[in-house]
Amino acid sequence: MLRGLRKASSNWLGKLVMAVVVGFLVVSFAIWGIGDIFRGFGRSTVAKIGGTEITIEQFASRTFTVSTAKTGSPIVIAIASPRPAQSR
Repeated sequence: MLRGLRKASSNWLGKLVMAVVVGFLVVSFAIWGIGDIFRGFGRSTVAKIGGTEITIEQFASRTFTVSTAKTGSPIVIAIASPRPAQSR
C-alpha cells in the first residue's frame, strides 16, 4: 500500500492529490479539536443515557464496587513515586 502511494505521488498530479488529502485531514482534526473546547472539554460526565448523566465519580465508584464483588478483595490504588536515592 505504501509502495502504491509512493508511486502515485511521484508525479505532480499525485503530489497535488496527496496534499489535498493530507490538508483535509489536518483541517478536519483541527476543527474537531477546537470543537471539543467549545463543547466543554474536560467535563466530569462520562456518558449521557437518555436524560441521565453518569459522572466520573459514579462510574469509578460502580466499577470498583463490581470489581471488588467479583474478585472478593478490595482494589488498592497505589500511586507510583520515585524511590529515594540510596547512599552507598
